[in-house]
Amino acid sequence: MYNGTYNKAVSWNSEIDNLISTKLSNRYIITCGHHARQRIAENGLSPKVYKASLYGEVVEVEFVDGAVHKIITRLPHRTLPYDICSAVMFDGDIAFVKTVWLNSNTDNHSTIRKENYQLVEV
Repeated sequence: MYNGTYNKAVSWNSEIDNLISTKLSNRYIITCGHHARQRIAENGLSPKVYKASLYGEVVEVEFVDGAVHKIITRLPHRTLPYDICSAVMFDGDIAFVKTVWLNSNTDNHSTIRKENYQLVEV
């Protein structure tokens, strides 16, 4: 059973992919909070961009007692050299976009703090 936060650049496997795919196969009401709306405006993004959050590549996942609780997604920006990143939390049939930010699409995460993430057990 998975618990904690896993990042694709640190430790990942096909079982994590399958658990995320199963979670995302459900239908959700997508909402966003004040912080996400602020960040969307600050970055000059469309006010409705949060609705696409579940369609990005999942690069991080937090499990609570084996269940997907939160994901971080990356979605390429159509015209700029950035990815639109979103933190999405799940509660029943609600997918709540907590925040949104831009990240360079060439970022290789060389400064990632690996100690903040769980390792997949072999």
